[in-house]
Amino acid sequence: MCLIQLLEDEQIALARYAAATNPSAIDRYGRMIEGIGRRLTAFPYQHRPYFPLNRLRTQTAR
Repeated sequence: MCLIQLLEDEQIALARYAAATNPSAIDRYGRMIEGIGRRLTAFPYQHRPYFPLNRLRTQTAR
C-alpha cells in the first residue's frame, strides 16, 4: 500500500474513532488505527501518530 493511501486511511479512521459512540465501534477503529500505525513503520520517515498506542488502550478501557 502506498504511503499516501495509508495516511488517508489513518485520517479517516481517526475521524471515525472520534465520532464513534458505542464500545464496539470504538474498539474497531482503535484496532484499525493501530494496524495502520504498524504498516507505517515500514516507511523510512518519522511519523508521529495522533494517538499513541498506549493512549488508545487507556481510552477504550474507560
